[in-house]
Amino acid sequence: MNRSFVAATFTAASALVLVGCSGSSTADAPPSPTVSTATTQQYASVIAPFALEVKALSTDLKGCTPQELACKLTALDANFTADQLLTQYRFNFEPTTAGKKYLGAPPAEISPLVDETKAAAESVLADCESDKTSVSAMAFATCTVSVDSLVSALTRWQPYGG
Repeated sequence: MNRSFVAATFTAASALVLVGCSGSSTADAPPSPTVSTATTQQYASVIAPFALEVKALSTDLKGCTPQELACKLTALDANFTADQLLTQYRFNFEPTTAGKKYLGAPPAEISPLVDETKAAAESVLADCESDKTSVSAMAFATCTVSVDSLVSALTRWQPYGG
């Protein structure tokens, strides 16, 4: 065998071993899902996709009665949308296990708005259940008021990019 070939092979093999051993022990560790504080824009980006849909649902619910099939479906859609919003809330705003997108604690200026939005979505989820809204006009009206409250909360996200 040629000495220069053996020397080159040995040098290359040594370099690979050194590169493989020089890696940081934290390189293999999963990234931490914890962030100290996210920006208001990061929080708003999670909320923004729901604003237009909830506003449209609110408009569709105006003048509806629980006897109309289209209105029942709109109330059901409001319930589903609130459930999706709450899922995104849990996925992004609450501390979770590795691999989730926890944004960290909200900035102080939007912390009350985060809580208000969550509470409004929970009200829609509770008040717009299909078995409640199809029972009476009063239950349907309660659903409509809850959706309007969620619209109000979502509208307050606009200055933050939501």
